[in-house]
Amino acid sequence: MILRILISIFVLFSPSICSSDDSSETVSVNTGETATFICDLPERYSNRRADFYGPTGRLLATSTGENLDSDDRTRFVLEHTYAWTWSLILSDVSDDDAGEYTCRVSSADRTLTIIKRFNLT
Repeated sequence: MILRILISIFVLFSPSICSSDDSSETVSVNTGETATFICDLPERYSNRRADFYGPTGRLLATSTGENLDSDDRTRFVLEHTYAWTWSLILSDVSDDDAGEYTCRVSSADRTLTIIKRFNLT
């Protein structure tokens, strides 16, 4: 609930525009297993890079691994298999990893579009 309020405040005061073109999926894994979040971009976004955000709203994976703690660099891996498909692979899942993950696309005009939401249980 607090995360939704913070995101709303950020969007309200941010010069960027947030839109939604999303679907939702539940991903269930056991502790210690690997979770894979697959984000297929709609055709109009196929030339853009997707970013994945975690339950706290923190950017989790980029192509360079920036914004990650050293421990997270080995657990969060971003894959780009096709022009339209991006995947976040989370290894050694713990109970603390549960929550909502989002796949987002940004454009040059700072518009942010949420493509897919994942609920990790």
